[in-house]
Amino acid sequence: MPGFADSFWSSDYAAGLGVLFSKLQQGVLENRQVLTIARLRAEAEETYSSRLSEITPSADKVTGGFTRDDGATVRKAFDGMRNEMQDAARNHHRIAQSIRDLVVNPFSRWCDAHEARIQDSQDELQVRIKAHDRQAEAVKKLRSVYFNKCRLVEDLEEENKLAFQDPENSPKQNQNIPEIKVQPHKEEAPPAQEEEEEILYEIGDDTYQPEQVKKILSQMLTSIKMGETKVPILGTYLNTSSGSDIVEYLQRSMGNISVAYAERIGQDLIANGFLRLIGNVGNNFANSSKLFLSVATQGLPIGGCSREEVYQPYFLPGLDWL
Repeated sequence: MPGFADSFWSSDYAAGLGVLFSKLQQGVLENRQVLTIARLRAEAEETYSSRLSEITPSADKVTGGFTRDDGATVRKAFDGMRNEMQDAARNHHRIAQSIRDLVVNPFSRWCDAHEARIQDSQDELQVRIKAHDRQAEAVKKLRSVYFNKCRLVEDLEEENKLAFQDPENSPKQNQNIPEIKVQPHKEEAPPAQEEEEEILYEIGDDTYQPEQVKKILSQMLTSIKMGETKVPILGTYLNTSSGSDIVEYLQRSMGNISVAYAERIGQDLIANGFLRLIGNVGNNFANSSKLFLSVATQGLPIGGCSREEVYQPYFLPGLDWL
């Protein structure tokens, strides 16, 4: 049986609060129905008491009847009915007064206070939800700025590694050319055909075959937002997507994984040559809306297109694309 947390709350909180307070408002209306029943019952008892109290005076207006009878049995029965009518009128009057004193008045005060409490709580929580949404949006923007700065730091580190290399690590100019000795040809038996090793791609914590990678990339191309990215001097790249869109797609398609694991998968896709950075130095993947990548397939056909057709930018004459 679902509990309290499973019955109301949702990912955005506002929808869950709407369901919760709709039920509380329904309870307010139910309280009004109970009050209506109690109030009408008290009025009915009061009306019944009033009508019963009118019976005896109306009967006494008739003269020449039991008033002339001296203690007969029928006279005593008539007096008993008169007394019972008067007692019933008093009893129903007490019932009506008890309903008002014990039910209608105290419960009416409690219902008014309860309705005010619900309204105050709803107003306060709405203010807090709006503040939470603003803070969440601010955190999202700060996270994007943080990832962008991390990417810039990684790019600078990569540039420093390439720009300031140790001369000792540079390739030597004068290297000894190995001597090649030719031996007489000997007839040998034809070598046995080696079994072709199956190509596997390690992405995240799993290993995929080329057909599986083809299926994943095909679905990615049809699901994520694709566009064009203009790079100064180099030209315009087709079929590009931002790092944040790729992370969002991976989280949605792989069962709500974490951002860190989605970035790891993106890094593995870059390492295997399926994603390629556009207009940036280095090959580090990041969850950023300003980091653009293009989808390559390393010869795997996707949607009837080769890698060159899928990953083909516009470029200026004389400049090859990256």
